[in-house]
Amino acid sequence: MKISRIQIEMINNAMAAYSKTELSHPAITPLSVCVAMSQAYIGYDLQNALKEELLNRGIKKNVATVITQVRVDENDPAFEHPTKPIGQFMTKEEADAAVASSGIQVMEDAGRGYRRVVASPKPAEIIEIDTKIS
Repeated sequence: MKISRIQIEMINNAMAAYSKTELSHPAITPLSVCVAMSQAYIGYDLQNALKEELLNRGIKKNVATVITQVRVDENDPAFEHPTKPIGQFMTKEEADAAVASSGIQVMEDAGRGYRRVVASPKPAEIIEIDTKIS
């Protein structure tokens, strides 16, 4: 399942807003954490909807979702030129400070301000593919 960029943006924005009220929380949440949170959110809703539909059909089966990680090629060209904007809009000064303090990449977004940009590399392998459920 392709994770929605909008959901990841929502999570990233929520974490950024939280960092303004809880100073011990980092201002930039790692993208991997945002993706995992998005997977869990989607999985939770999908699992509950599927369980409800099965029960409506008289089928008593357990339903589970699994959060997976993928390995990507560190030399994937997508890392050279990240193009997916995520997160809140920043002024030039805020963007420069974010780059200096956390090393993220930013770009100007359609005249509305600056945003963090991330790469979208091609998945090469599902890390948990050999996991067995007994």
